[in-house]
Amino acid sequence: MEAPLTVRTTRGTSGRTRRLPRAVAAAGVALTLAGCVQAGAAAPSAAPAIPMTGSPSTGTRTGHPVLQAPLTLLSGRETALRAFTGRPLMVWFVASGCGACAASLPVIARHLSAFRAANVRILVLGLYGAFAGGEPGRAQLVRFGRGAAGDRFYDPAWTWGLASASLTAALDPAAIPDEYLLLNRSGHTVYRGSTPVSTLGPLLNHVKEL
Repeated sequence: MEAPLTVRTTRGTSGRTRRLPRAVAAAGVALTLAGCVQAGAAAPSAAPAIPMTGSPSTGTRTGHPVLQAPLTLLSGRETALRAFTGRPLMVWFVASGCGACAASLPVIARHLSAFRAANVRILVLGLYGAFAGGEPGRAQLVRFGRGAAGDRFYDPAWTWGLASASLTAALDPAAIPDEYLLLNRSGHTVYRGSTPVSTLGPLLNHVKEL
């Protein structure tokens, strides 16, 4: 059974981080998606991408619990993030109905050759709570991906699936669509950003450095 989805909130004076119950977190996801759709209808904007350390003491790494978190591929097969280590990886969270995601997908699709040249695999994950469960959720992700990326949806340079609650909570704790991370071949998180349509230049520069 998957762990309940939690959303990180602001720290209080005690320094502790409060976590919200699943019902409140789900409402937060819905509000986030609504805002994403509204932002995507206009020119999508993004918060500045934040470089993250890749040192073994701070970065996600092979054997780290995050890499054990499950996800489900479009075929229905369950696997874990660790299955994608061994080569650089971009983990990208999307949501159906997210206008910014829909604007970013064709942009990345047109630059898949750059990721392929750098030997970087892209893992596009449906944000937990933003898609239905099981086969209906996978079909929903396919419709969304094909609608935004067209025939490039089938390019083997990227892999599509649905994130579990634990994987979403670990890598995108605020449950924000269009967030992405770059992991090096050892599983260290080296870069974090959002809205590729607005941050494509810095993203591709970091891809070349992996």
